[in-house]
Amino acid sequence: KSDEDQHADVVLTADGRPADNRDFVLDYRLAGEKIESGLMLYKGQGENAENFFLAMVEPPKAVAASAISPRDYIFVVD
Repeated sequence: KSDEDQHADVVLTADGRPADNRDFVLDYRLAGEKIESGLMLYKGQGENAENFFLAMVEPPKAVAASAISPRDYIFVVD
């Protein structure tokens, strides 16, 4: 796929101004045929900077039982 196939613009008002006075619902669909994962990192700038990460697991619409590997999840929140 080209970059154009994976890009979307979200416009909340006809005049392009932010619509910060109400909620909106964004519906989307994942197009992959297998389980995908990703990690995005943000390294803060400056002396007192904080670092952040976002871990993503994106399942397709239907997952075959054979595609799911055994796992244990341990979440540590500090």
